[in-house]
Amino acid sequence: EGLMFANTEYYYWLDTAPYKPKERVIEKLIETKKVSRVFGKNTFLIDGKWTHFDYNKYTKKLTTIIIPNFPENPILVKKFDGHRRNCYLIKDENSVFGYSEDEKKITKIPELNAKSTRFFETDWAYGEHFLYDDDTFYRIDMNFESPRNITKQFVLLELKHKFTNAKIIRV
Repeated sequence: EGLMFANTEYYYWLDTAPYKPKERVIEKLIETKKVSRVFGKNTFLIDGKWTHFDYNKYTKKLTTIIIPNFPENPILVKKFDGHRRNCYLIKDENSVFGYSEDEKKITKIPELNAKSTRFFETDWAYGEHFLYDDDTFYRIDMNFESPRNITKQFVLLELKHKFTNAKIIRV
């Protein structure tokens, strides 16, 4: 366990649970001027590339992994801290994505218009939730993986209005 923090010069790592309490160590990770933005806990924009940081306190080694296809200007829609922590539903001007920070994986959710996309959270965080825009409707879990497009089920019922005009009622 640890804590990452920054001042005007560096980002640092503080070991909050050292093997021996007297060995609590602070390590320099990266110069602050190299980081343009931060998303989540460990994802940093460095030289125009979104990069995930993993710091191993035992080897004192910082590993960086570039996250391909991460949106340049992510907008947070929803974050879950469930059994697989740090899962984000994000969007940019054009697309919607699920991002698992722990897995360092981003997945584009197809067929959604980012401007009109909405998220409806059900009462139970571990259950399925709803993600939709005007003409596409998904059931999605808290990890934002494997969304299930159920639009055709509504089409079979001859639904005529946009999903964004529908009123969702908890029962």
